[in-house]
Amino acid sequence: MKKILNDLKNNEYLKISLIITLIIYLPSLYFNFFIFDDNHNIILNSRVNELTDLLLPWSKSKIPLSYNYWQIMNIFFGTESPAPFRFINILLHLFNGLIIYKLLSQDKTKNTIAAISTSIFLLHPVVVQSVVWLSSARELFATFFTLLATYLLTNNEINAKSLSKALILFAISITFKPISVAAPIILLIYIYKNKKEFFFPLLSATLIVNSLIFYAYYNEILKALNIFDYNFLKSLGVSAISLSYYIRNYFAPFFLEYNYNLTPTNAIDSYSSIKILINTAFILLPIIVIYFQKSRRKELSLSFFSFIILIAINTGIIPFNHQYISTVADRYLYLPSIALIFFIYYFLCQISPKNYLKLSIVILAPLMLLSMNEVSKWKTSSQRLYKSKFTNDLDLFSYINALIKDGMLEKAQKVSNTQFKSKSFSDELNIELSIFQESYKNTRSEDLIDVAHTKIEDVPTELYPLLANYSYHNNNFYMARLTYVYSQKSDFKYLLDFDMDKLLEREKRYNDKILKEVTLIPLMQKNKFLSKRIYNILRPIVSDKETYDLEISKQLNIK
Repeated sequence: MKKILNDLKNNEYLKISLIITLIIYLPSLYFNFFIFDDNHNIILNSRVNELTDLLLPWSKSKIPLSYNYWQIMNIFFGTESPAPFRFINILLHLFNGLIIYKLLSQDKTKNTIAAISTSIFLLHPVVVQSVVWLSSARELFATFFTLLATYLLTNNEINAKSLSKALILFAISITFKPISVAAPIILLIYIYKNKKEFFFPLLSATLIVNSLIFYAYYNEILKALNIFDYNFLKSLGVSAISLSYYIRNYFAPFFLEYNYNLTPTNAIDSYSSIKILINTAFILLPIIVIYFQKSRRKELSLSFFSFIILIAINTGIIPFNHQYISTVADRYLYLPSIALIFFIYYFLCQISPKNYLKLSIVILAPLMLLSMNEVSKWKTSSQRLYKSKFTNDLDLFSYINALIKDGMLEKAQKVSNTQFKSKSFSDELNIELSIFQESYKNTRSEDLIDVAHTKIEDVPTELYPLLANYSYHNNNFYMARLTYVYSQKSDFKYLLDFDMDKLLEREKRYNDKILKEVTLIPLMQKNKFLSKRIYNILRPIVSDKETYDLEISKQLNIK
């Protein structure tokens, strides 16, 4: 690593690129956790606060070192702020850039082009997702150890010791995330050319490790085969469409999204649209470049082949359950994009040195602006998930839930009101209840129970039915009786979803674990829109329907 850092002293391009990268990403230190994965991986992981628990992920996860990393971060920094986690992500990205520069700069006469190519990696907007999304630290770590292993084999004499160290680094990479399983396949070509006696040991180790990983994921693959009704020809077609998306996102990164909605079904449906021509054009683009660049054809071909090998596992050719959402995601492109950096490097090597400054401005300035814009979208979950038009319910629900999580309840309500006209009532009710319950996020039913045990008069009157219903459905029969009585004396008794007969019946059946699933009924004054929506569901369970109808008519003008 010392050798890698020493290059900073002699290359102004590289220094400037690292500083600009840091400037672009530093504002993200103040961004929040992302709604997906961060809760499971990081926030809930704070329960693990003993070093002895570090062994737990090794028996329950396929990426144990990733969870060990989050556990250790939780122990030292907690989960109140995402800043320490994101700072590590940024540092990893910078270190990965330094190693890439070292790999590219073996030809000392091309150091400037190596620095420009490295800058493309550092500043490219397609890597923003991996750097800013905290759960993508697994991609960054896996890439870091893969690059170290590659550097060890390509910048030192290949012997048993260096090969053993490289294999250990690859093993560490895979236990962060097995995105690098294909990397040794590429290095086999290099070793075969330079040290044939180590070719078969590395080949054997690669086959064994890949077989073990396939075995670990076999059940997931089997389930996905049934879900998507896969066959080999379909998977090839899906893979080709996904590959075109990845190439488009890298060479024309103007329309990046969090979720591309490219499920296997959507990919197959695109065969009959004009998009298939655009997709084909993007795949042909690097092939055309290779064909016309005769002086660097060999290096360009190997770089593009390496990209296909590295990205293949995330194109749909091998089915996984997560492809139900999309076969394409920007974070999957982080490690494979390095092969494209080598492709760009060999292409740019033919540029005259006098054009280096113009070249760097033309290429890097747009990437900087695009990356700054892309980083800004991750400020909140709702900003990242926003779309001008939602084409499916999954995206819509995710966006509304993100608004709720970000505390933008009025906007969530507005989007819900306008978007749910054609959606099922149950979906809308779930969203509306989430909005309502979030408005009481600082008033937990458990806390109200504690207050009620000491002085029930301190509980706000409008919350009596809420507390009564909560107690009833959580089998706290004493508190259910108490709050039921107080609810009957209030103006909100019609919001009770049980009576004393039901309470007695439930208490008798409790030992048989017969539980009835219900939702908390929102208060009419707090959410009139929701009260209108659930009127038809609520009315049958109200004991005094006449009083209920009069109250509804008076407050909501329902006839």
